[in-house]
Amino acid sequence: MMKKLLSLKLCLLIVCIFSFFVATAQAPQRTEIAVTLVDALKQIRIYYKVNFLYEEINVRNKKVLFTTDNLKGRRIEQVLTILLTPAGLSWSAIDAKNYSIFLTVQKKKTSLPDSQQGSKLSPVLQFFGKVSGRVTDQGQGAAFTTVSLLRAADSLRVKNVLSDTSGAYLFTELKAGDYLILAQGIGYQLSYSEKFCLAAGDSLNVKSLIMIPLPETLQEVKIKLSRPLVEKKGDRYIVNVDKSIIGEGSSVYELMDKLPGVRVNQDGQLTLVGKPGVSVFIDGKAVSLSAADVSSFLKGMFAANVEKIELINIPTAKYDASGSGGVINIIKRKNHKEGLNGNVAIGYGRGRYNRYNSAFNLSFKNSKYNLMFNNSYLSERTFLDSRSVSDLYTGNEFIGNYTSDNFHLRDTKTYSPDLGLEMYLSKKTTLTLSGSGQVRSFRNLSDAHTAVFDQNHQQGFNLDFINKIKEPANNYSSGVHLVNQMDTNGREISADLDYSNYRNSSGQEIAETMNSAQGDFLNLSRIFLDQQSKLNIYSAKLDYVEPLSLNSKLEFGLKSSFVNTKNDSRFYDVSSETAVLDTIKGNRFHYKERVNAAYISLHKKLKKLNYQIGLRVEQTNGTGTQLLTVKQFKQDYFQLFPSVYLEYNINDKNALSMNSGRKIDRPAYGDLNPLLRFINATAYIQGDPNLNPQLSYQNEITYSYNRTLFISLGYGLYTDYITYWVFPEHNIQDKVQETIVSRPVNIDKSSAYSAAVVYIKRLNSWWTMNNNLTFNYNLYSGNINQYKLDNQGTPSFFLSANQAVSISDRVSAEANFRYSGKSQIGSAIYKANSNLSLGIKMILLANKASLSLNVNDIFRDQNFTWTSDAGSIMESRIVRTDSRAVKVNFSYKFGKSAAKKMIISAGAEEEKNRARSN
Repeated sequence: MMKKLLSLKLCLLIVCIFSFFVATAQAPQRTEIAVTLVDALKQIRIYYKVNFLYEEINVRNKKVLFTTDNLKGRRIEQVLTILLTPAGLSWSAIDAKNYSIFLTVQKKKTSLPDSQQGSKLSPVLQFFGKVSGRVTDQGQGAAFTTVSLLRAADSLRVKNVLSDTSGAYLFTELKAGDYLILAQGIGYQLSYSEKFCLAAGDSLNVKSLIMIPLPETLQEVKIKLSRPLVEKKGDRYIVNVDKSIIGEGSSVYELMDKLPGVRVNQDGQLTLVGKPGVSVFIDGKAVSLSAADVSSFLKGMFAANVEKIELINIPTAKYDASGSGGVINIIKRKNHKEGLNGNVAIGYGRGRYNRYNSAFNLSFKNSKYNLMFNNSYLSERTFLDSRSVSDLYTGNEFIGNYTSDNFHLRDTKTYSPDLGLEMYLSKKTTLTLSGSGQVRSFRNLSDAHTAVFDQNHQQGFNLDFINKIKEPANNYSSGVHLVNQMDTNGREISADLDYSNYRNSSGQEIAETMNSAQGDFLNLSRIFLDQQSKLNIYSAKLDYVEPLSLNSKLEFGLKSSFVNTKNDSRFYDVSSETAVLDTIKGNRFHYKERVNAAYISLHKKLKKLNYQIGLRVEQTNGTGTQLLTVKQFKQDYFQLFPSVYLEYNINDKNALSMNSGRKIDRPAYGDLNPLLRFINATAYIQGDPNLNPQLSYQNEITYSYNRTLFISLGYGLYTDYITYWVFPEHNIQDKVQETIVSRPVNIDKSSAYSAAVVYIKRLNSWWTMNNNLTFNYNLYSGNINQYKLDNQGTPSFFLSANQAVSISDRVSAEANFRYSGKSQIGSAIYKANSNLSLGIKMILLANKASLSLNVNDIFRDQNFTWTSDAGSIMESRIVRTDSRAVKVNFSYKFGKSAAKKMIISAGAEEEKNRARSN
């Protein structure tokens, strides 16, 4: 009955949304409407391809009557005069592409002759004159100098203009009279012309004005336009990584744990505001690897090469419906400037072992194309040390214990090239070709010692487990992005084609030795596991934007993706000299999936209220096959995903926003593979082909004050919540002792409550702080393996405090402290941990180079300790990583011309994020 009621409510919601679209998406009315002057200038700038120079205070809060129809058939000079005069503003042409806007000088009122007072006659036609001239400095044109036309009688300013690049200036539409010219600039004496008389209709050229430096050198005045480290824009937080000192010498993986609201657990899994299921993107493309491989991928990327990171808690309908935990979009820094430009960086770090990394970015841009080539390289040796204690039960009866000590020594080498070409086919059409790759070599030596105890707590025997892993991986992605701006009103159409290929090979030499409690040899087994994984993703996407008016637009689009993944695993018994293939233990698993989607979204901006309402529909068809057992499973479902975003600006300092949406998390491809993978002699991990997708409703309300304080309340309701659970298995893989298998499972329901406070404040000219405090409270309920999970959850909080200090013009420092309180995920309860990192940076070589020194996790408090109760198994674990390290980084940039960035778009985001290697 409840399901029928929910279905009925959902259908009513869909009908309401589409009715709303039909009611609002009428043919646009091209009548004049009141808009802000800033918005009108933006439309004029796009239409005429010019730039405007003005002081914000002069145009702020001004309203004008305007529509883009005003521009058709008119010269820009006519448009500016009609638009600015009623607003009390004037304009002046600096050159053909640049115009200055300033306040109109109000002249003193004078009494009219009696003969003219009360006159009803039409104004007398007047003939206007022009005055031109040039400003020079040491014989060269003084560009962008302020030039004023003064009335000779009382030196009242009549008009102001800026000289162009050659020092020339021009005053037009002048009445007859006596005038003089004034030129002024910082560090120069005031320069006046001789008094001159302008007759009606005359055009005069004034003698050049010479700018003479002041006899005493003025103190240098520096104007810095600096973005804050963290910004809030609409539905997302933006972290400007290029403003972080700690980011310069760190990898992106290390930086993740320092972002507001982001946490990284011992497996490399990311959570955002306490929610798992986060989708990770790099330049709009998903990182298509398992949690462990994502960690390696991000460790191979310099944070110094990242410009900013976007944190989106609840994505809108335009995004794939996956990602109940939100979206983290990493945008790389790009050297897109006129001519040849680039950046090179090298770094060295030392934890217990050495670490090396480097990056090289190169770009060339002209009026026809923009070429970009980025590279990064990582070579590091790290370790992971852990201890686990597992108690096994049958009902309430204790039947045994495993105590394992594990040490993993890991060597990783990663090379990541990226290539992008942006071609300007016309003024309105741009074609972008992009390609990225990763060549990774991973070696791991695992040494595990397990003591096995019986039901009487007596040690029965010991197991020594050694696993040598060699795992090369070659991944690459390519894409084509075409965008056409159909007109100057904002009508736009874009298309994307993307292809990704992931190949992973893993060879594991496994040796397991069994000894008695007294140390006597009992048995030795040696296995070689050969795993081959291939993943291909194809995606096509089309988006269209239709402006309904100056303050509203309608977006809709289509997307289709196809995924084909193949996993081939073969076991060989190498206990003797001849390797023998074990046909029973092997696994060949193929999975194909197609997802078709469509969305529609309406954006509307009113006086104080902005809203965005949308609906996304997705159809999923998946087929999995186990070739050795000829077993097959299918997934076929259709889902609707509405979303709403509202923002209400109470006044200039106070605002409220609301974000809500329905999301889905499909199982990762590797989580559907039933292959048993080794952890140690008594523990395995295995996928489940019957795993269902996880569905959720996400809601968030945010209050902001003066764009410095943000307070959010969130609630998420999950059904078929996906988490990992441990199961006891007997006689698995011909083993006599009980073993522990970790599998992904669906929990009936989970509720997640959250509250977050973000405070961003520049205290003074040298100290800026960014603080984040997040509270989480998660509840779980369901039945798993005859165990009833019905807990009241564990309240937890997360604190992140970043302090940036400018010591001098060339030296700055940064401190970042993170504290994670006690928390619960599924059946696991985690203890608190923390991380304190410090960094200092020096600018060198005329601002072209920088040298930074960073220390991460100074007190080595970033350890992971947790306990779990899965009914038949109770576990406790502690994991220590090589988190404390000292790093030195040097970077050098070349090039000096500014230019726009290249935007590389992709259409296969969700599919790539679910990809898992075995």
